Amino acid sequence: MKTNKHDAADAEACWEAVQRPGMRFVPVKSAEQQGILMLHRTRDLLTRQCMGAINALRGHLGELGIVTGKGKANARELMALVDVDERIPQSARRALSILVDQIKDLELNIESYEKMILATARDNEVCRRS
Repeated sequence: MKTNKHDAADAEACWEAVQRPGMRFVPVKSAEQQGILMLHRTRDLLTRQCMGAINALRGHLGELGIVTGKGKANARELMALVDVDERIPQSARRALSILVDQIKDLELNIESYEKMILATARDNEVCRRS
């Protein structure tokens, strides 16, 4: 990089890049391709949110001395404990129940997006070829 970032420097860098003989260009994505990418990005976002909620649940219960291993399978165990474990005070139980409900909703949405992605892949010739 020759200079600091500003519009003139950006324009010059673009001009320089276009002049290079080995420069490869990426085709513009169609609206359909962008829609498919949105499915994947949304699923990724929901997955990150779900993992964040699971980690919050694990952290809160850990503060109460209730611990388990990482992963979704162990999270199910923690989710089941929220309503029945006597070590959880009622005020914490209300807060944790919201997290449990959020995790369940996110998992349903993730499953829905996975089905849409698989259906799209089955219907898309490019996906079937690879």
